[in-house]
Parts: sequence; C-alpha cells; structure tokens
Amino acid sequence: MKTKMDYSKEYKINEIFYSIQGEGRNTGLPAIFIRFSGCNLNCKYCDTNHEYFNIYTGIQLVNKIFTFSKKYNTKNIIFTGGEPMLQLDEGLIKHLKEKDYYLCIETNGTIHNQSVIQNIDWLTISPKSLDIAVLPALLYTNNELKLIFDTLLPEEIKKLGSWKHLYLQPKHNNKDGNYIENTT
Repeated sequence: MKTKMDYSKEYKINEIFYSIQGEGRNTGLPAIFIRFSGCNLNCKYCDTNHEYFNIYTGIQLVNKIFTFSKKYNTKNIIFTGGEPMLQLDEGLIKHLKEKDYYLCIETNGTIHNQSVIQNIDWLTISPKSLDIAVLPALLYTNNELKLIFDTLLPEEIKKLGSWKHLYLQPKHNNKDGNYIENTT
C-alpha cells in the first residue's frame, strides 16, 4: 500500500534556508536546510530558538521546498533541529523521494522511526551525551556519527560500534558542566 502525504499536517519550522553544509561527510554540499523547532532534550548549548517557529502545513512546506529548490538549483535537503524525528513522517519523506530529492537527517538518535529512516539517503547521529542510555538510532544505521564531547573517551567511543564516518566535535565550554536535561 502506497503511503500518501498528509497535506494538512502541521510542522513547527524554526527556519528554512539555503546554505553549504559545513559539517561531517557532506561538507561542501549545497542544500536546503529545514530546521524543526522542538526537541526531546534540553541542551544548554543548542543553537535553535524553540520559542520561535512558523507553522507550515504539509503542502506549504513542500511548496516552500520546491521554491527553494528551483531558486538555488539543488535537490539536497538537510532536516535538522531541534529534533527532526519528532515531526518527520513517512508521507513527507516518500513524497520528496518521488521528486528525486537527496534527503539527509541530523538527529540526536533518541527516536526510532524506521518508516522515515529507510527512505533517507544520509543519516547523521549526533548524540548529545554518551550518558544517554538509549540511543535507538544506533541500532539501525552506520552512515555517520557526530559525537560532541567534553574530553575524548576513546574506550567509550569504541563501544558505539562500526561507523563509515566518525566526527568528533568539542562541546561548548560551560563552567557548571550541566549541558543536557532529558525532557521526556
């Protein structure tokens, strides 16, 4: 059975913009960035203002993507956030794949949605802490792991399994060390 897109579904979008990917394996990739608002974690160093967002229906979001795609001559999309896995759905993803878009997600890895993931071209898992006990996404992908760290812990990194690409990114320096709060 074919999954249809729900054109009336609402998405909380912080911003939509065109840029060149500056991180990870896809560095240098011209892309349309869709930054979702909302997250299941509360990272003190997060660069997304979750109080500010626009509501887009599915049809409005698709039309905005098509407009950006034509204007910037790219079919590369990077879903980021916040946590995009809170809002992405199979209908939207399949609709964009049918239009030959190259789809990437950057996720904190705490939410598993196989119907979305199986239709994505590139998945970047960016866990915000090795202390988060359950990272479901680690069980079904090995595209790219972008690890934000305080101090390099090579033994703990080895426990995360085999990855095609592993990137280490230093964490913002915060004196109290309290960077993350689980909000679920």
